[in-house]
Amino acid sequence: MIYLLLILEVCVAVTAQLLLRVGSRRLTGDFSLSLIPEMIRNWYLLAGMALFGVSFFLYVFILSRLQLHLVYPFAVGAGLVLITTLSYFFLNEAITSRQIAGIGAIAAGIFLVLMPK
Repeated sequence: MIYLLLILEVCVAVTAQLLLRVGSRRLTGDFSLSLIPEMIRNWYLLAGMALFGVSFFLYVFILSRLQLHLVYPFAVGAGLVLITTLSYFFLNEAITSRQIAGIGAIAAGIFLVLMPK
């Protein structure tokens, strides 16, 4: 069950990042105090922040049950792989062959870190 929560936490954090990216594309103002009301009215940004809050509480709960040296590499590595992949497919962001190789290396690293003795 705890491992399913870890996967859920990663998915929630990745979704939050993607929503923040979409919301940030909709900002039109300069970097000043006038940008704050625009950000508050931006539902993508608000949803991203809310999901980051959910992700935080899930992460803390998971840390109370699993060791940090297992949770952190999985969460960060899986997050990088998912964000890079989903940004390519849903946000039309470019991805290079070097990044694809990096995704493979990260996936292999996650496997090696989590592989039982």
